[in-house]
Amino acid sequence: MSSPPISDTNRFICIAHLLVDVGSRVLRQLLSHHTVTPTCTLDQYLANHKNKINRLSKVFNQSLMDIMFPPNGAATNLDDYDITLLSAIFQNFVPTLSQQEKDMIKRLREDKVDSVKDEVDSVKDEVVYVKDKVDSVTDELQNVTARLHVLESKNKSSASES
Repeated sequence: MSSPPISDTNRFICIAHLLVDVGSRVLRQLLSHHTVTPTCTLDQYLANHKNKINRLSKVFNQSLMDIMFPPNGAATNLDDYDITLLSAIFQNFVPTLSQQEKDMIKRLREDKVDSVKDEVDSVKDEVVYVKDKVDSVTDELQNVTARLHVLESKNKSSASES
């Protein structure tokens, strides 16, 4: 017995989950592998690159800076790093990546962008479909309203003749 086909929405949710949740988890582990050593924590690694990070304000806006350098002075929490922040760190501050790792990160980022773009396009198509349906129902209601007015006029004429 075969299972029913997966809807486009469920397929998108599965892809998004893989890209965002699983992809982020993999990149977090990879970041730890390339930056954390017995003598260097992630916080120290980032502090060593803070001047370069500050110069890239177009890449690292204030909310991303607050994740990397918490304003309360607490240690950064790697679980707060999303796939976008992780890939930006890799692209700008981790010179020890192999070409295969660089290609994988680039592909993850491109796949995330493509899946979001596809979903936006799908939502746009649905909005157009719903708008067309609303327009159709509105036209039908106007026609029914016009017919009701005609019937009311006929009924008033008939009543006044009697």
